[in-house]
This record gives sequence, structure tokens and C-alpha cells, in this order.
Amino acid sequence: MIVSRCGNLSLPDCQVVARIVRHHGDLIQKVEFNFDNMRENFQKENVSILLQALSVCTCLKVLRLHWCPISLVEGINTLNRVLHRNAQTLEEFVMIKSYIGDKGLEHLSRGFQLLHKLKKLNISDMQCTDQSGSRLNFIFHHLPLLTSLNLSENHIAYSGLLAIASGLQQCKHIESVDIPDIGLEKEDEGHPALAVFLSALPRLQELNFGENHIGEGGLKVLLPVLQKCDQLRSLKMFSIGLTSDGHSMPLLVTIFLCLPLLDTINIGFNDIEDRGLEQLAPALEQCSRLTSLCLSQIGLKSSQSVLTISRLLRQLRSLTHLNVSDNACGGSEHDEALCAAVKAHPSLEGIWLPGRFSSDLRFQLVRHAADPTTTLTVVFYS
Repeated sequence: MIVSRCGNLSLPDCQVVARIVRHHGDLIQKVEFNFDNMRENFQKENVSILLQALSVCTCLKVLRLHWCPISLVEGINTLNRVLHRNAQTLEEFVMIKSYIGDKGLEHLSRGFQLLHKLKKLNISDMQCTDQSGSRLNFIFHHLPLLTSLNLSENHIAYSGLLAIASGLQQCKHIESVDIPDIGLEKEDEGHPALAVFLSALPRLQELNFGENHIGEGGLKVLLPVLQKCDQLRSLKMFSIGLTSDGHSMPLLVTIFLCLPLLDTINIGFNDIEDRGLEQLAPALEQCSRLTSLCLSQIGLKSSQSVLTISRLLRQLRSLTHLNVSDNACGGSEHDEALCAAVKAHPSLEGIWLPGRFSSDLRFQLVRHAADPTTTLTVVFYS
């Protein structure tokens, strides 16, 4: 059973949903409540009613709460009861944009003590800071089967990462980590803390640390750790403050070449520019398993970059999604080469291109995408 979009429910509607949950509490295995767009005067009462109803459930495997304006005492105490009653079955817990902060997480951490079967945890954008580091460390000590962790948009910073590293060493099965926008800055002296954090995750397959402006210095510190992540399949480093100057591009080349299993790369929103892409292209061409590549808004302006993108398409035959939107390249004599590469590609399903391409090329690609024998989606965006 899934209940979603509670934000559009009136108080009587929520009471009906609560009665259904109470009546089937011993059967419900999956619940999702999304309180987005809920009118403020309905929020607290509706959330309270639904959480109280959940407290009768005994076999939940999945519990997802989105935009949940939970009260710091009564609401979290109720949620802790829900977690305790379902401790033997719960495998996934998601609590996004609850804004409970450090104090709220301290109260909520008590609910994790018995969740020994939990595999997926997403507590993104809770407005936690580095003060929650020790509490997160406590939580991870009780989650031995955890495989997926999302802490994004909590500004725990380097000190927070360092605090939770020892707890993560108890989670020997983690394969996926999302930590974008957690307050890491290139001028900080805490880059080793990020390396220590990642060193505690030897089985890592998916890593996202985008929107942390660690710059070249941070990437240099991470290099030895990433080189050991030989199982890594997905690497997202968008908007981390890289430029085509200095040693950022050689560092990326080294990373790509030492990770042969990569199927997803996102280096968008970095100032890579035309010369940077030319340096990266040979290494990207060696990523033979690559299915998704994002080069959005990386400062491409030259028509030569269009040829480089065309070459990547010809070499990366497993690629299904390519995003080069929000760049200023295109609209030159090289557009036809890109058009031919797209048409000839055997597995491409989606391509996002700058809006500067000629109307003729747009027409050709749109017509190609409309062919019933292809599943290609073409989007022009600038």
C-alpha cells in the first residue's frame, strides 16, 4: 500500500486514510506520505493524525516521509514508536525535508537503535549541521546491513564527516552514498576528513558529492582513495569548483582511467571549457561501460567541442544518455557531424543539446526521434 501526495488532502481525508491504515496495520508493508504543498493550517494536525495511525503497523518494509513538518517532541516520539514496532521488518526509511535540525535528529536517533535490518536510509535536507556528527555516528553503529545512505543538503561539513567515519566502518555493506551540498568548501583545511570518510566504504559502487566546492585541492586529496574504489560504477562530481586551469583535468583523467566499471559520470557545472573537454576526451573514450554522461554547463563555446562530442558518441557505443545542455557551442559547420553520430548510435535513448544548433539540424534530429523504430528523446536547452 502506498499513500502519496497527502499535501492535497483535507483534514477529513486524512482521517479516512488514518482509519484505513489502522484497520490494515498488520498487513501494510509500504507507506509513502508526501506533504508537499500542504496548507499550513492543515500541516501539524494532519501529520500527527497519520503518524499516530502508523504506530499500529507491525510489518512495514518501506516508510517514506516527504516534506514532513514533524513536531520536535510529540511527533518524533510517535515516529520513534513506529520505528520500534517495525524494527524487525523495516528495510528502507526516507525522511526528506523535515527540517528537524540537530535537536530533532538527537531525539530521532533513539528510533534507530533496533533497526538492524535497515538497508536504505535517506535523511536529506533535515537542516542538520556538524553538531549532528556524533549522533549520526551513534546511528550508524546500529545499522550493520545498511547499503544506501543519503545525507545530502545537511551542512555537516568536514568535521561532521570525520565524526561519523568510525560509525560507517560498522556498515560493511554500503554501496551507495549521496552527500551533495553538505557544506564542503575548497578553502577549508578538512579535505583529509572527506578522504577518511570514503576510506570507510570499501564496497562503494555509487558516489555523489556534487555541489561541494572542494576544488582542485580537494580532488587531489581524494585521488588515492578513489583509485582504490575499483567497484565504483557511478561518480557524480557536478559543481565542485573545478576549472581547466591547473591540474584539475589531469586529476580527472587519472580517476576515469583507474575506474574501469564506471557507467555514470556527471561533471556538469564545472568550468571545464573547450580545452578541458579536449583533455578529458581520450580518458572518457576508454570508459567502455559508460551509459550516462553529463557535461551540462561546463563552458563549451568552440565548434571544435561539437566535434569532440561527436567523437565521444562514436566511441561510447553503450551510452544511453548524454547531456551537454547549457553550453554555447553549436551552430557551426560541425553540426552535421554530431547529427550523423546521433543517428548512427545504436543505444542512445536521450540527448540534451545546446539551443544554438541550426533549425535544420534540429529538424533532422526531431524527425529521427519521431521514427517509430527508435526510442530516442531529443531536448534542446540553453
